[in-house]
Amino acid sequence: MSDPLTFSSILINLASGLFGSLIGAGISIWTTKKTISEKNASEQRAENEIIFHTLVSVRSELNAAYQRYDSETGQVFSNTPPQQAPAIYIPIREDYFPIYRNNTKIIGKIKREQTIENIVSCYICAAGMIDSIRFNNSLYERHEKISYEILTSPNQLEVQKLLKQQELIMGDIRDYWGKLQKQHHNLHRIASLAYTGMTEEIDRRREDLKA
Repeated sequence: MSDPLTFSSILINLASGLFGSLIGAGISIWTTKKTISEKNASEQRAENEIIFHTLVSVRSELNAAYQRYDSETGQVFSNTPPQQAPAIYIPIREDYFPIYRNNTKIIGKIKREQTIENIVSCYICAAGMIDSIRFNNSLYERHEKISYEILTSPNQLEVQKLLKQQELIMGDIRDYWGKLQKQHHNLHRIASLAYTGMTEEIDRRREDLKA
């Protein structure tokens, strides 16, 4: 038969080992959770910084594009009634929004859904405005072509026909001017909402980064 003292010692040793293992496992789990938590916090901060700087860039792009458009073209739409619309050519570049186009996934990470909708709507309105200006330019080109033919034609009957065509085209230009004005006012409204929403998101994320 085993010595009671020896048996007790074995139990004590087993209990001590088991207790030590439990403490070790608990510490290991706590350390792992702490590491994961710190990693998640670090990754979240890094993502927040990316979103913050991207939104600052998108907002700057929107502001610069709109200010240039408004100073060169928007004021003409605002201040000229359709009945006085001129035959005018408005230069259009191919790509006004490269930063926005290359960062649409980042836009989707904005917290406020309405802000996302306003930003997307703003760029859709801007793209629609560009297409409308291109159509206006095509009317201008037709008008200029007929004007040239009027000046160079020796046939007075032909000139009279061309003058009537020119008058019809000017009617189309004035009618389309009213549409351009409506689009201009809508673009101004939605661009203001998008800019305000991005500013609020940028300010919120700036405060988060300070924490």
